[in-house]
Amino acid sequence: SPRRHTTSDLDDPPYHHPIINTTIMTVTNVHLDTPTTTTTTVRRINQSIMIMTMHTTLLLLLALGYTEAVSQSDLNALDTKMNQQLSSLKVRGASITVYHKDKTISAVSRGYGKIASSSSSQDVTADTAFMTASVSKVFAGTAVLELVAQGAINLDDDICDVIPNGWQQSTCRNPKHPNTKVTWRHLVTHESSLRGDIPDSSDGLAVSYAPDFGYADQTAAGWATCPMSDIQTFYGDILQNRPRQSGYGLDYIDSWYTLVSQNGGAWLNYAPGSQESYSNFAIGYIAALIELKTGQSFSNFCKNNIFNPLGMSNTAWFSNELPPTATLAMPVESTGNSFSDYGDYCFVDYASGSLRTSANDMAKFLHSMKDYGSGLWSNSIGQQAFKCQSQSGGCEYGVAWGRLTNGDRSNPPFFLQPVNNENWTDGGEHAGGEAGSQTQIVVFPKAGIYASVLTNTDMNDEDAAQKIMKEILAWVKNLPNAGPTPTPPTPTPPTPTPPSPSPPSCSNSPPNWKDSYGDGCQWYVNNGCDEANDYAGTQGKTASQACCVCGGGTSGGPSPSPPPPSCSNSPPNWRDSYGDSCQWYVNNGCEEANDYAGTQGK
Repeated sequence: SPRRHTTSDLDDPPYHHPIINTTIMTVTNVHLDTPTTTTTTVRRINQSIMIMTMHTTLLLLLALGYTEAVSQSDLNALDTKMNQQLSSLKVRGASITVYHKDKTISAVSRGYGKIASSSSSQDVTADTAFMTASVSKVFAGTAVLELVAQGAINLDDDICDVIPNGWQQSTCRNPKHPNTKVTWRHLVTHESSLRGDIPDSSDGLAVSYAPDFGYADQTAAGWATCPMSDIQTFYGDILQNRPRQSGYGLDYIDSWYTLVSQNGGAWLNYAPGSQESYSNFAIGYIAALIELKTGQSFSNFCKNNIFNPLGMSNTAWFSNELPPTATLAMPVESTGNSFSDYGDYCFVDYASGSLRTSANDMAKFLHSMKDYGSGLWSNSIGQQAFKCQSQSGGCEYGVAWGRLTNGDRSNPPFFLQPVNNENWTDGGEHAGGEAGSQTQIVVFPKAGIYASVLTNTDMNDEDAAQKIMKEILAWVKNLPNAGPTPTPPTPTPPTPTPPSPSPPSCSNSPPNWKDSYGDGCQWYVNNGCDEANDYAGTQGKTASQACCVCGGGTSGGPSPSPPPPSCSNSPPNWRDSYGDSCQWYVNNGCEEANDYAGTQGK
């Protein structure tokens, strides 16, 4: 059974990302900061909260002169394509979310198909909650970054620091490498040296799944009902040789520690931090460690610190914690020309793949991630989510995100080909596959693009979610540009001809330099110099050597006195209403340049 294993592309260089199969959810057109009810829009950490109704936001958009982002004919074309995809890929129900800052004013979210196998079951909607499978890992990583933002931990802290007194060292140290600490960073980058999965019983029963005999092929035997939330006791049992305290799997195994020892042990043979090995087991352990650190359940910690701040009202780790009015997509198996329900199920290492969320909620989360976690923490903390966090040299992972960089554009995953000419700096993705679930998400912060695909079907096309992702990215790329309605220019008197400029203090060298992707210095002016040392081009030079903007180029010779600048910030020490200066806009772009008047009302 496909238990959160990655991935079809994991073993194919040059991008070893957690690209798995995904199942799709349904949504409607929703402005990210303005759902149909009131919501909280937070720009950065420690900001005032702005609450705005849809009515107010629509008035603002009209006042700004925005045109409708997506025409009805374009939406009809998308619906036609998606219905064709569901039919050809044998997907029972799916929902999508896609956003492009140059093409859409709001996220476009649509729902297709049914929530279960029966033809009389409800249609998928924007608020239908789907199991996200391994996409859940990104949220587990987000919870870890939340602890970093709160100052509670550092990514390089030893996890032994949170282990209770009396627990054995094997709960936080690899017995084969007892002198090498295991850190939070190791857990979120799959470098902890913990095994990949919880083993089945000797007779093949899925003893970490519930309800009994309710999972795929009726193999679950872990507990009578869902959820399996006693995560601390379970990991205490499986990681140390002690009398069992957890009742999970009681009827089919005598000891979790004995079971894992008979299957190679909980720890692998390499030292923590020395190599990557994808681990559901390790991500599941994050939930227990956060509970030990905070004294609250992992579910409540995420609700209070991630879901509620972002207005994600149809998101929960356990289906029974969704709102009473929520509709849940049933995991479904494709059986050729028909479908069969698996039934709702759960598993004990739930942080690795059990999150339920809707397309509307996913749009809110991805919109925040596009802005490096706006509404959750500072920009500097948010950037850690996508920067290389691996210590073994692979740089495959940020904080649980699979990393995408401009270097991947030369041989991109097939489903990202439609956006291959965009800026992939700090890109992130993750996919998921479980019984009755295929999912895929992607975000490109610098390009202002994100997308999500959630489906409730497996045993069909193994790349179904990614094929749908390719279609929605191609669709949004082909839309006309959206933005403010142009206004007639105001006649202005002719500008006096300025005196001849002084020689430039720096010239790009060589003047027509291009990097190995064919991008010139102007690309680095537009997108920043994060990768200025990476892609040598003309004359073997990198951007840091050739481009003035990145500290390269050649001097044009000293002038007796420097020419006056063509523009000065005015007033020089200006701050917006959040206390940020012009440098914040240099770093983050000018999408909000008209929003937050500050010094002198500017």
